[in-house]
This record gives sequence, structure tokens and C-alpha cells, in this order.
Amino acid sequence: MVIWEQTITDWSELPTSLLLWVMLIYVGVFPTGIGNMLWNRGISILGPGQCAIFMNGIPLVAAITSVLVLDEPILVLQIIGFLFIGSGVILGSQNSGPIAVKKEEKKTTSLTM
Repeated sequence: MVIWEQTITDWSELPTSLLLWVMLIYVGVFPTGIGNMLWNRGISILGPGQCAIFMNGIPLVAAITSVLVLDEPILVLQIIGFLFIGSGVILGSQNSGPIAVKKEEKKTTSLTM
């Protein structure tokens, strides 16, 4: 992507700084690669239905981090989005009785031969 971006923006040459390329590789391997591996492991443990609710938390954490690290302002639309994300997570993570009972019944009524 760096090479493609360099050709699109009409830069005459690629950056040759070793530090820049090491940082690029680091960001590609550690935060992205290991983060995705841990996320997939969490999905395998908790199940996709329960984890899907928390996917919406990623923009929330990114916005909060941008405020803390980059001193960016929080906009009104972001606050509205935070409220939607929070209410969705609360509503989605509540355990309703009949569904839990059905799941328990499925576990206990296994077919044995």
C-alpha cells in the first residue's frame, strides 16, 4: 500500500529511511496481526453472536484514544454515536430467560446410540 500511495501522490521516490520501514512492518505484524489473532481466539471461546456486539466498540475506543493522544475535539455526532453504541451493547448483552433455557435444553437432550 505504501508503494501504491507513493505512485498516486506523485512522489518521485520511495522513502529510504530504515526506521520508517521498521515502523511499517511493526504496525503490520504486532497490532494488526496479533490483535486479529487474539480477537479470533476470543470469538472461538465466546461465540460469534456474543462477540459481534462488541465490534461496535472499536470506533468508540478509537475516538476516545484520538481525544487523549491527539487532543482532537469530541463532536456532537460522536456523542450521539457513543450513546447508540453503549445502548446497543447493553441491550445485546442482556441475557433473556427463554433463550438461555432453550440453549440448556439443547445441551441436555443429546442423541446417544
